[in-house]
Amino acid sequence: MAVVVACLLALAASGVVLFAPLTTTETGGGSETSSLLEEEPGAALGVTAVALGLTVMPLLLNGSGHARRFRSVSAVLLLLGSLAAILSVGALYLPSTLAMVVGALRAPRDRDGRRLGGDSLPDPG
Repeated sequence: MAVVVACLLALAASGVVLFAPLTTTETGGGSETSSLLEEEPGAALGVTAVALGLTVMPLLLNGSGHARRFRSVSAVLLLLGSLAAILSVGALYLPSTLAMVVGALRAPRDRDGRRLGGDSLPDPG
């Protein structure tokens, strides 16, 4: 559940990064705003693609035997990226990073809510 929350928070942060007004230009008849996507499309798409990729991959690989490792690696990389860019867009991804850390630290559970041992899933038979 925490990984799903991390994905939704990263999606919301990416929407803000891409579409929030960044600059306002005064013109003769009024003012015009532009977003980061309009100003620097390559950088904006790159940052959002990395952040979304780091949150979606553990969700997609959730059924594998290494799901907890994927969540842990994603949490560490998200944390490093958020801290490295804290003065620009990194702060927007901190809630997603926190949710991914929670997801990485929680023990996996089966459908009935019982904790599973390690990364292994219960035998379907």
